[in-house]
Amino acid sequence: MELQIPGGTAGEKEETVTEAKTAAALESGSVAVYATPAMVALMEGAAIQALEGFLPPGHTSVGMDVSITHLRPSPLGSVVRAKATVTGVEWRLVTLRVEAHQGTARIGEGIHRRAVIDIAKFMARTTQA
Repeated sequence: MELQIPGGTAGEKEETVTEAKTAAALESGSVAVYATPAMVALMEGAAIQALEGFLPPGHTSVGMDVSITHLRPSPLGSVVRAKATVTGVEWRLVTLRVEAHQGTARIGEGIHRRAVIDIAKFMARTTQA
């Protein structure tokens, strides 16, 4: 399967930092600021948005590699926006540059790779030991 996703294709997603999205709540730290796992999930959501409309019927993408740097804290109530931009496509693997911002401040950045999979085949593999 050869994917036709133009370089520069981007997706965005945003959320408000709530108690449930803090490091303390997600057990990734002990402070009430935006958790790194929450930021990574937001970045993955932006990546999914970027690929929407380019995948064949019966296919989706799954995250397979994340290399992220969390640059600064975001307090409760702040709005965080993630953007994912396609930088490369190799067969069924898509590489994206991801960033997260709180207002104009960059709070995270990195690289994320996703694999495009046939949903039925993928789910069939989950029942194998």
